[in-house]
Amino acid sequence: MAENKPLMAVVCGIILIGLGQVYNRQISKAVGIWILAISLVIFFGMVGVGLLVPLQIFALYDAYTQAKKKSILDVTKSTSTPSTPEQLETTKFCIHCGKDLPSTVSFCNSCGRSQKPIEPTEPNTVEHEEIQEDEGLGRKGLLTLAGVVAVIVIIIFVGLSMSGPSQTPIQTTQQTPVQYTFTGTGGKESYTFYIPTREWVIWYDVKATYDPSYSTLVIFVYPEGESALFVSSINYNGAGQDYSIVHHGPGRYYLKIISANCDYTIVVKAPP
Repeated sequence: MAENKPLMAVVCGIILIGLGQVYNRQISKAVGIWILAISLVIFFGMVGVGLLVPLQIFALYDAYTQAKKKSILDVTKSTSTPSTPEQLETTKFCIHCGKDLPSTVSFCNSCGRSQKPIEPTEPNTVEHEEIQEDEGLGRKGLLTLAGVVAVIVIIIFVGLSMSGPSQTPIQTTQQTPVQYTFTGTGGKESYTFYIPTREWVIWYDVKATYDPSYSTLVIFVYPEGESALFVSSINYNGAGQDYSIVHHGPGRYYLKIISANCDYTIVVKAPP
């Protein structure tokens, strides 16, 4: 049954990381492994899930070696129990030649050999030395776990510093209203201009050259590349100032202007 302990520890560790340590009754070590695993997933997401692989390998190795150590200690305790003084006092035969002896003698009357208990042989001493070495695995395991903790803490620190807010300053620009001005008299076609907003304004100022009742200003708004279908038109008779709102945009446009008996100033405005 003792030989199955390392295998059972590995099986438990495969079912759930750290469960092999619970099987070995190393609860504090299991809790530490669980905290590390949860921290990796929280801070790194899918990358953290990948980092669980080396942690799982360490947990399985530690569970196997600790369970193996416990198995060796159990076997040693069950096979190397020394004889008690009471058992030695009731000895009826020589422990070497088998001759009947009184229970109080120290040497055999037949072979002359001492009746003291046989000292442990050299192989048994070596076995105890190996057990002492195995007991050192606990300290090595703790040092290894401390190293893993240090590496993971460094990885978490680097990940947080890389995933923090960008230190690049935000580029800010001061937006100003868009404005285009056209002046003249008679017929004219403006250059193409860009409107960045949905709604924009055409403001105009008409000055009559003689009788204002004969002054006329007509404005057609065309999209760039279009010459037949206009999107808006303005028809103003007389002299004075006024404006009209155009509900087309954003985009590029141009104006076709027709005027009679007047000088005009046209300003196209779009809010920022």
